[in-house]
Amino acid sequence: PACSRFVQGFVPRHPAPDRSRFFPLYRQDQVDEMRALNELFDRVGGMSFRLDDRWQALRRAGWMLAKHGGFALRRLLPGVFPPGLHLDRTFLRPLCRESSLVSVGYVLSVGALQLDRLILGALLPVGQLTYYSVSYDLASKLWYVPMNIQEAVYPAVSASHSTGDHSTVRDLYIRATRYVMLAVLPAAALIILCAREILAAWMGPEFAAAGAGTLQLLALGVALSSAGWVAVGAAQSMGRPGIPTAVQALQLAVGAAACLLLVPAHGIAGAAFAVALNHAIGIPILIAWVNRKVVGV
Repeated sequence: PACSRFVQGFVPRHPAPDRSRFFPLYRQDQVDEMRALNELFDRVGGMSFRLDDRWQALRRAGWMLAKHGGFALRRLLPGVFPPGLHLDRTFLRPLCRESSLVSVGYVLSVGALQLDRLILGALLPVGQLTYYSVSYDLASKLWYVPMNIQEAVYPAVSASHSTGDHSTVRDLYIRATRYVMLAVLPAAALIILCAREILAAWMGPEFAAAGAGTLQLLALGVALSSAGWVAVGAAQSMGRPGIPTAVQALQLAVGAAACLLLVPAHGIAGAAFAVALNHAIGIPILIAWVNRKVVGV
């Protein structure tokens, strides 16, 4: 580094002496830059670079970034990393608790969704799993309705709850649940009534004969589970993620037991019935729990 009273900077060496250039880092009248760079130079110490040795300079620059990168980002980019930024530990504990419950609930829900196909693949021929997977994919399209409504309701319920506007929370919760069921029930009824015709037009008569009953049971199960999406979002947005997580753990246990009992005897129809039974048990418990303990309806 080349230093003077007014300017600090560096001079890259070049084989041709007349081509060396001086790059100023800051001026004396720019106090903030002076303070930040003085602190940086104090951290770096007396380390210098031989810029005619490219790889050695790169190694030393990498070492500087690894050791002092956090300081450089915090001091040289104050708009992104303000100097006063600190971690509020009183906020960290409830955040970690609630986020961990949400994460556990997500893992349990994914496990419950995949468990029936895992058991089918272990107990039945692969061809039977194909009939089930196609029917499941078709029935699960109904979940797009509660999924999108929940994404819209979640921030609104959270904002109203944070301001203590409980009447708005109850109104949003009831209206969103009604909208979900008004959209899902007619579509599910159409699939249940016309399952054979839908599969015949899509996959052929042979496939329809093997998978129509499975599709009907799965559509019933998806329709039942759709009623609980808004309840899950309301519980999570109001600081009670443990409720849906507990219900999802119950559903995972019930679904596993039902599949293990019904699949060996009834094949893919038994797995579909286990899905419908699982939601018929878990969703009413979830809704009643959220209604009484969270929303107050």
